[in-house]
Amino acid sequence: MHALSKERGASDFVRDLIQRAIEPDAVVNRLVAALAAPLDTARNCDGLLGQVIEAALAYEPGSKLKARNVTVKLLTRIIRDLRCASILCVQGFPVQALTLVSCIFEVAFTVAYIRDDVERADEWWSYNDPTRPFKVVKEMIEDVVERYGQGRKQAVTSKYLVYRQLCQAKHAHPQLERNFGVDNYEDHSVLNAGASASNVAIRASWFAMTHAAGLTMVAVFPIIEHYIIPGRQTSLLPLVLAINAAVDKQNQFAFDQGWDRDPHPGQWRL
Repeated sequence: MHALSKERGASDFVRDLIQRAIEPDAVVNRLVAALAAPLDTARNCDGLLGQVIEAALAYEPGSKLKARNVTVKLLTRIIRDLRCASILCVQGFPVQALTLVSCIFEVAFTVAYIRDDVERADEWWSYNDPTRPFKVVKEMIEDVVERYGQGRKQAVTSKYLVYRQLCQAKHAHPQLERNFGVDNYEDHSVLNAGASASNVAIRASWFAMTHAAGLTMVAVFPIIEHYIIPGRQTSLLPLVLAINAAVDKQNQFAFDQGWDRDPHPGQWRL
């Protein structure tokens, strides 16, 4: 485990981190290759988010102005978190990426929950309780699932299960943490506070980035539906379809690898 030398200052610490990003080492090179598909999807999500924001801001929403402004503002949070999560994945920090994607989950469902509802937008903008989130995540999932007509119970359960898995990283849950931070060898173990390109790390990063892309779609659909003119909607369709197809392929790859198996069968209390 490496520590910063006492003789070196904070600027040296930051310079080391930046240098590693500019000049990738073997770990980063392995991760870039292993995560090529979800990283390409993340790039497309970034582009789609930018186009959706631009088109929505060009639209005159009339009485829905507050709802448009709140939801579009939240899309900019998703862009920032998605970019940071991508960097963390290729730098070998999957647990931290999972933590950010749990935030993307919350923001995406907040956008889909508010959509064009001015009262909900006003409630979000004036919300003032520092001890509780704006809404309970499961309640927002139920609202969005009901709105878009999916199989209610199964869809809510599957989406909430993804959220609970992402939050294991945020809360340093022992079942997740036991898989990271220690490199095990035949006769000894070594603490590792640095990057990891292990198979477990790649699986975690794949999970994080695939769901980040799917959550991007959860957030952009209501914006496209309510705040973008039909002609512009049509021009966005090829990119939307490409991202959806890429997410399906990434999920199929995970299935083929056996990554879809529940790591804690029968233990979830949802």
